[in-house]
Amino acid sequence: MRGYGLLFKAEFWIAAAIALVLFSLIFLAIRMFRAHLDRRQGRFARNRIRLLGAAALELGADAVDDPRVAGVPYLKSRPPDPPFGLALAPAGEEADDYFPIFEAPVTAALFVEVWPSGSPFPPLRVSMGGGGVSIGDPEFEAAYIVRTDDPHFARSVLGPEARALIEAGRRIGGGGRLRLNLDRLRLRVRKEEALASAPDLVSFVRVGLGLLEQVREAVESREAVQYFDAPAADLKSNCPVCAAAVVDGRVTCRRCRTPHHRECWEYARGCSMFACGESRFSL
Repeated sequence: MRGYGLLFKAEFWIAAAIALVLFSLIFLAIRMFRAHLDRRQGRFARNRIRLLGAAALELGADAVDDPRVAGVPYLKSRPPDPPFGLALAPAGEEADDYFPIFEAPVTAALFVEVWPSGSPFPPLRVSMGGGGVSIGDPEFEAAYIVRTDDPHFARSVLGPEARALIEAGRRIGGGGRLRLNLDRLRLRVRKEEALASAPDLVSFVRVGLGLLEQVREAVESREAVQYFDAPAADLKSNCPVCAAAVVDGRVTCRRCRTPHHRECWEYARGCSMFACGESRFSL
């Protein structure tokens, strides 16, 4: 009987050791799997969330920092402010600094690209090539290349006020220049320098808002467009969801005034323009 007792104890301790090893392996596998999910889901660095939260508080905006909702953390404006968003792209895998990207919806604009001369980043329309168009400011043209489908519209956008704003944006942080892209649907402004403080991000957003106002004034001047709750019924544009011309079944966002097909609006459950989020529309 004593032999059986000793054998039972030995088997018990062997089973306990095996269970402990298995538990340790399972625990380690779970930790590795969670770390893998964190990387896959792009879990946001705490410093980036802190920066966005501080900037959003100063601007009266909302910070969106849930990786299940957005691919990158960003902040978005609240009504009645004009719709805009600010995203932070990491400067590197281990960096605590971030490249800011300002984006806002626009309507009826034309393609304009303002690119720093000698930039290490390729422009959106590489095929256009050339030295750009003249806007009547040699100093500005020495620092930036302007590409556009309509030189007159580009000169209207890049008037003295806009050029002063671009220079103000350059002075934020350590002097990195701005990149500006404008098309029929959105204005995007990026800085070729990582920013690591909330006051710098707030200043950058205010430069973006100033440039947005210059774009809207240029659009109004070009087409005599006035912004009301509902634009003229014959105004034509493309739907941002399907990219097709909006001819029939047209609805217009009550906030940013971007036209959609009604089916596309219902599919997107509201305005599909970045950082707008409006659920109401005008017919």
